[in-house]
Amino acid sequence: VLVCLVGCVLQILWRNQTTELNQIKSTISRWENPILNRKDETTINRPRIGRTRMTHGFLMSNDESPICEVCNTQITVKHIITECHAYQQERTNLNLTETFDEILGSTPDQNTKIITFLKLINLIDKI
Repeated sequence: VLVCLVGCVLQILWRNQTTELNQIKSTISRWENPILNRKDETTINRPRIGRTRMTHGFLMSNDESPICEVCNTQITVKHIITECHAYQQERTNLNLTETFDEILGSTPDQNTKIITFLKLINLIDKI
């Protein structure tokens, strides 16, 4: 009973937060994907929390926030994965959904697609 109560309280606290991760993951339950290796899991988890070398590396080097040369907007994980016109063809070819939370969700199919997408657009090593 105590475990259930603690779990319910933690779930309520989680839903009341505003973070990039809880916009994608609405529950505190664990996501498992046995087909991914450690590197691929890390590659998916960084965009899930909204922090990648490409989008936040400027903080360490005291540079300006990066701007997308194609769209003339700040480069964010969401922009790269769902909005950038430069990668529209790759998103279409992979049949990536338009919903950010679905793309970075827990389904093995989507996880495989996002890894493939990042490889196709040559950003896998910048994550």
